[in-house]
Amino acid sequence: MSDTRARVLAFYGQQLLVECAGTVRTVGARRIKPTPVCNDDVILSGDGDQHPFVVTEVLPRRSELKRVTARGQAEVVCANIDQIVAVVAAKPQPDWTLIDRYCAAAEFESLRCVIVHNKADLPLSPADAAALADYQRLGIEVLTTSTPQPQSIEALQRRLEGQVSVLVGQSGVGKSTLTNRLIPDADQRTQALSIGSAEGKHTTTLSMRYHLPSGGELIDSPGVRDYAPPLPSQAQLQFGFTDIAGLLGDCQFNDCRHLKEPRCAVKRAVETGALSARRYHSYVELLRLGERFGA
Repeated sequence: MSDTRARVLAFYGQQLLVECAGTVRTVGARRIKPTPVCNDDVILSGDGDQHPFVVTEVLPRRSELKRVTARGQAEVVCANIDQIVAVVAAKPQPDWTLIDRYCAAAEFESLRCVIVHNKADLPLSPADAAALADYQRLGIEVLTTSTPQPQSIEALQRRLEGQVSVLVGQSGVGKSTLTNRLIPDADQRTQALSIGSAEGKHTTTLSMRYHLPSGGELIDSPGVRDYAPPLPSQAQLQFGFTDIAGLLGDCQFNDCRHLKEPRCAVKRAVETGALSARRYHSYVELLRLGERFGA
């Protein structure tokens, strides 16, 4: 027997679907730490004959995407991601604080964050259009998509090429529709996996990595579709907001939280219009949320 390297496509129950040298197979998993998740690189032991393949090691991760569980704990739902693609639409009303939370999570994990304005045939309010302009000024790419306009989907495909991406955003913004346009048989593949596994049949958090026809991979997971990433410590939160972090050296106090402290460069920038008031309010809201939950 020899050890073999593989990539996790999906994790369901006590089994993993892995891809190894172009072959997809179902394997078992020993009780190892960390627990394997979608898109992990793992080591398999066995020969697939007298000795069934089993995952014996999870290789070091270059990035992790986490969510907060119902118990308030952080758990990894997928690994080795290149970019977070946050989807917004005119309806439902965009939650810009959630989008800022995604952007901060991407910053802390050294990931690219891309914002997709979906359902572009529905016009945004002036305030929402101004919010998108905020991100563009920060250098965050904003794409516009509308399923009746194939060229807009092609632009998204080009951004996903060669990358491992995850679509996130509020329920109802059209993530599933975009996924099905990008991967026409995504639903059928997920259903086949569920039917083939008694465990997978009953799970609601099945994460699955798909190869995109145009190149790259897309991870689809109910566990991260409208997830809220864990909040960093209050002292670290400001570093997730690059526009705020760029002003830190100008505050009077090194430990300034940009709330009531005197001679705060961040508050002064908001007053002069140099810093988006909306972005600042997102920062304060997340700071207060962290206080509430002990971040």
